[in-house]
Amino acid sequence: MDEEKDCSRFSQQALISGRLNLNTEKQPQLCRRIFKDVYNLIKDKAGFKSIRTIHLPTNDWNDDNEDNGTLDLLSEFQNLNICVLKGGRRGKCLCDGMTSLPASFTSLEHLRHVDLSFNRFTSFPSQLGKLTSLKLLIMDYNSLEVMDLKDLPCSIEELYCRHNRIGHLEGSCDHLSELKIIELSSNQIDQIPPSVASLSALLCFNLKDNRLKSVPLCALKCKNLQKLYLSHNDITFIEESLDLPHSLELVDLSFNKIASFSQFYQNNPIVCIRGNPTERNLKEQQKDENAFDKYDVSLAKMDSDFASFDIVSHHAVGVALPCGVEMIFPKFCVKQSTLIFCKLIPPEETELILNPSDQLLSDVLQLGPNGMKFDDRIKITIPFHYSAFDEQHREIIIRSLTQVQNGNKYEDLEAAINLHDDNKEQTASTYANHFTVFAVVSRLVEDTVQVDQNANTILWSSCNPLTKLSFPSQSVAVETKIKLQTLRVTPSYLQRVQLSDDVVSDVIHLSTEPKNTVFQQAVTIHLCLPDVLIGKTFDENQLRLLKWTSVDGDWNDVTGDTSLTFSTVDVSFQTNYFCRYWLVWENIKGVVRQVYRRLTTYNVQFLCMQRKVVPTAVIAQCVREENVDERVKQLSEQGYFGEDPCTGVQQLMEGEIFKIQVIGGIQLKSHDEHDRRHLEEKVLMKRFHSQHPPQKTGFSRFCIESSGGDTREVKTGYVSFYKFSHQPVTKGEEVKLGPKQLEENSSRSAMKRSVHNRQESTELSSAQANCKGDSGKEEHLDDVLIVLEPPAKPLPPVPEFDVPLKFGELGTGMFTEVNLRHISGFLGSDWMEFGHYLGLKTAELDRIQMDYPNNTKEQIFRMLRYWSYIHMHDEDCVQTFLKALMDADRKDIADQVDRIYKDGVERYENSVKKLRRNHQ
Repeated sequence: MDEEKDCSRFSQQALISGRLNLNTEKQPQLCRRIFKDVYNLIKDKAGFKSIRTIHLPTNDWNDDNEDNGTLDLLSEFQNLNICVLKGGRRGKCLCDGMTSLPASFTSLEHLRHVDLSFNRFTSFPSQLGKLTSLKLLIMDYNSLEVMDLKDLPCSIEELYCRHNRIGHLEGSCDHLSELKIIELSSNQIDQIPPSVASLSALLCFNLKDNRLKSVPLCALKCKNLQKLYLSHNDITFIEESLDLPHSLELVDLSFNKIASFSQFYQNNPIVCIRGNPTERNLKEQQKDENAFDKYDVSLAKMDSDFASFDIVSHHAVGVALPCGVEMIFPKFCVKQSTLIFCKLIPPEETELILNPSDQLLSDVLQLGPNGMKFDDRIKITIPFHYSAFDEQHREIIIRSLTQVQNGNKYEDLEAAINLHDDNKEQTASTYANHFTVFAVVSRLVEDTVQVDQNANTILWSSCNPLTKLSFPSQSVAVETKIKLQTLRVTPSYLQRVQLSDDVVSDVIHLSTEPKNTVFQQAVTIHLCLPDVLIGKTFDENQLRLLKWTSVDGDWNDVTGDTSLTFSTVDVSFQTNYFCRYWLVWENIKGVVRQVYRRLTTYNVQFLCMQRKVVPTAVIAQCVREENVDERVKQLSEQGYFGEDPCTGVQQLMEGEIFKIQVIGGIQLKSHDEHDRRHLEEKVLMKRFHSQHPPQKTGFSRFCIESSGGDTREVKTGYVSFYKFSHQPVTKGEEVKLGPKQLEENSSRSAMKRSVHNRQESTELSSAQANCKGDSGKEEHLDDVLIVLEPPAKPLPPVPEFDVPLKFGELGTGMFTEVNLRHISGFLGSDWMEFGHYLGLKTAELDRIQMDYPNNTKEQIFRMLRYWSYIHMHDEDCVQTFLKALMDADRKDIADQVDRIYKDGVERYENSVKKLRRNHQ
């Protein structure tokens, strides 16, 4: 039944759009069966002539079964322009695709675009040479060994045969007068035939990552050649000078073995020579191989933080992202050519774990393929922001998250800290031999010592030398690493967190490697007294020793079970296993969880402001208390206003989730239910991070509207803030943590609030929410009043004819659904790259891609609609859109959009004139 529905759906879409895409997540054999059924449905409706594009997966292809006749059906689609017969997936070649094409393939005389990537072809199918309209041929990730140029059709303009086994080129190419692009990177080519010089239309020739020993001079004789890529070959010599064509824009000779370059190359801006041993003799370099820094590699700059690139075995590769992230892959870190993926993701969309007192300092870097291991360590450098605003002794590390069988596991990697540009920019570098998720984190200083069987060892806390651990001989059976972290609690720190009347000591966290070591001889722990008790006389029975373990998940009083020895500066006791320890006064033992939470939280305020030009546009954010005034001033200068934009002081832990809700006489503005759900789960759900600069990250932008639909009255409502209970995690545990879809039942009673009874209803709602907070749900914190006034000018009358009004004002007439769908038809599979030029974040683009899987056209439309929804009220929105198209090198689309806009303005002006004549 499901297969019948799929057939009906695919056939209807194909007849309407002219595009039949069966390259879905379903099993490839099932997709091919559906293709046959769809073929019969279309045949009954005589719809073959309307189909212009077909996508069909070729995974698990078997010429001996029913797959044998599948491709013969293609011959019926006489008007077919694009045919995609791909196996495998990007970056992973599954050698189980096709090996040949049927003879009937030659009847597709209108075919212009053929994609045969990820199959098992060992040579060019002879049928391709008879396709007289073929313009683009893609055969990446096959098993091609020989390329005979005479087998190509004379109409071909673009040829892509990357990641094959091509050893050499042969045959004449005199008939290829229209060939403009040749992509042959990652093959085994060692020479180029002289006939290549006859390619008069050739613009780009890519021979990266092959086995060339010398520069192919015949390629430089192509009179219109613009770009020649020869990087990552074995070229050892180059002539003193070359006769370069006037059209040439780039000759890439990087990462070869050329020992020296003449001034002709060094002073030539179009020649790239980085990565060559130009300042050493190759023989001397080989003798001094151990002294060579394998991470001293030139960096190739990417255009986007969402990028993919190839690395090869016999060359080191360095990559730099626009955000400042750098990755260096040394020589021989992989055994074969590998495609690497990388992207930055917002902290709230990751599963990175932060322990109490940790601080996240950077964006989160995700690298793939996930779990990939390297033969040699790679170097990763991440920029971060850090300011020492508390009294804790901290160190900066890079934390990695690894997916394991039962969940996620993380580890802390040592980081080298570098300061750049007069200490304005900071970077952290580390080395790793596998791919996970990486982020820069500030943690409490970790003091360590190695303890063996025979030694008497002492470990002092570097934060407070009065705290120490004493290990007798024979305390361990094997060599063990001891780790000690100290949360320093001074009188000034207690005053800052509003606990100045409480008597508490430092909190120490002890751990071992191997984990959960049980000591054979008891270890003596000397824990420093609270500062107010040092050197003074006090009632020792009032001081309680507390212990926290991951098993209990809470602080327990172990004073009665532990022998305590008091001195004037510390309390000593013995134990056979490690956890967290803390000394507190008797009177706070009952509220110790709340007191500990205050030691690890930050005073924050929530703010919410409206945009002056468009009051329905709102920005909301959580900011540390000391930064609130500066942030409000910044937003005011950017055109935002608010009579009382800030809440009272609240407390949040690092990484704690908070939620934003719109209630009262206003409501969240959304296109549909799906858009509203996305806003509530992603845009209005954030994590607090104390070190992130508030002017760069951590804020939410959204739009509001009148909940009653009447825009002529003044509407009042509230932007409410909630938080969720924090669950501490023991370091090294395997955990699962991520944003969840949360119910909306915690603030129903607050929907009836108004300006006159705000205080009474707020107290009631807070009490109810606090009760829910105790059970692990959201807890109401505070509100910001929002007043939505009616527009100053009445809306103009709507004419009876179908012409969009306000076309000349902003983008309200330009970015209509009809126009956006028309524009989306010009974009292709590189739509996410264009999204970055529009200023959209990678996470936003990923969300759009996941919301509309296997539907590129709808993904493009939703991306354009999402951007226009945010910016259509900007004064220069149309110009911004056109500039993004130009920056993305899509002048063709920019011209189309500009024409649409000018035509729309002209129609609008004519409609206004007609409307005035009718009213006269």
